[in-house]
Amino acid sequence: KNTDTGDKQDVKVGIAVNTLNNPFFVDLKEGAEETAKQEGIDLVVTDSQGDPGQKMSDVENLLQPGIDLLILNPVDSDAAGQAALLANDQNVPVITVDRQASDGDIVTHVGFDALKSGGIAAAYLEEALAGEGNVVEIQGILGTNVGQDRSKGFNDHMEGVAGIEIVASQSANFDRGEALSVMEDI
Repeated sequence: KNTDTGDKQDVKVGIAVNTLNNPFFVDLKEGAEETAKQEGIDLVVTDSQGDPGQKMSDVENLLQPGIDLLILNPVDSDAAGQAALLANDQNVPVITVDRQASDGDIVTHVGFDALKSGGIAAAYLEEALAGEGNVVEIQGILGTNVGQDRSKGFNDHMEGVAGIEIVASQSANFDRGEALSVMEDI
């Protein structure tokens, strides 16, 4: 931010991360911290540990002392929509990362094409299995656009592969430990 005289003011950014139990989100946090340090930005990071209720509490706590920007990495798209609306009410701009919020005014979204990535995973399995075999689909958080779209992309591709059967589909909430447990049960 700049004042009318051109003097730099302190900028405070809150980043509400879904979980730091996943290497992807640890990289997100570390990249944000590195950039904040380079740019002289006061960065506050929270970890909701995959809990939408904790995410809302984290956002409320970030908004209390006043932040200039909220970077929201949603646990759940609907809960993130409520968090975005809360920030909007306080005139704090919101950027979503990886997963989208279902509501609120979002300045921008930084993400990827989850439909395409699901299709890429399916095409890889088709090639690796030479078009024949049994497959288990371990899904992400189905309350997110990423989880829903990645599963749809995967299944849309697999529908066209006659020799591969999806023998089970189950959510592991984008958690490696839970995915191991789900796969062992299957």
